[in-house]
Amino acid sequence: MKNTLIKKYWYPSLITRLGIIAIIVLSLYFLLDKCNVPSIEFVEKMDSLQKVNDSLFLANKKADSVITELVAEDVRLTDIIEDQKDNVKIIRQTVIKEVEIVKAADSLAIVKFFNDRYPEQAKAVDTLIALNKPVLVFAATDLVKYDGAVKELVIKDSIITLQDNRISLKDSTIGLYKTKEANLQSIIVNKDAAIDEWTKQYKNLSLQNKKLKLQSKFQKIGTLILAGGLAFVLIK
Repeated sequence: MKNTLIKKYWYPSLITRLGIIAIIVLSLYFLLDKCNVPSIEFVEKMDSLQKVNDSLFLANKKADSVITELVAEDVRLTDIIEDQKDNVKIIRQTVIKEVEIVKAADSLAIVKFFNDRYPEQAKAVDTLIALNKPVLVFAATDLVKYDGAVKELVIKDSIITLQDNRISLKDSTIGLYKTKEANLQSIIVNKDAAIDEWTKQYKNLSLQNKKLKLQSKFQKIGTLILAGGLAFVLIK
């Protein structure tokens, strides 16, 4: 009678306990399973950072190309300016030679100089001949210097324009270098953000690895409980 009572009350109690343990184990298993969701946000963020950095690298590459063109243009303008400076020297040397020629010329040669310069006023030859040679030489010398000064002024104006263009090129080049620097700073910030994300991801993966190990243990325990319960039922 006593054994019968033990069997009557012990058997349901054991099954109930096994069921409760199995429910707890399975609950923990599925709870941990839900925690192992892959981080889609991480992948999307890393892709986004990489795309931004690729865009910045491309912008810097284009800036380098433009800077190369600007530098080449600056070299070209510099060469032109140097040529113009050489032309100014030639004009000055020419003026000196022409002044010497005028000073060494006789009155008729000087009159011819004026007539060649002002052909529409050829009637003034007699008036010029009537003047003293020093006056003619002085006037002719001033005209030669004036011609040289006009030519020199034109060239210097062109040099100023070229220098202004060079300044504009330098400003553009400086602006591009500043843009490149800003892009590089952004790339560094993005790289740091990527490192932070990878660090977080590593920690998450480590945590998930521990959870997977626990899952494996709970799975084994659950299997043993089910197998034990089934064996108990069959034996009974």
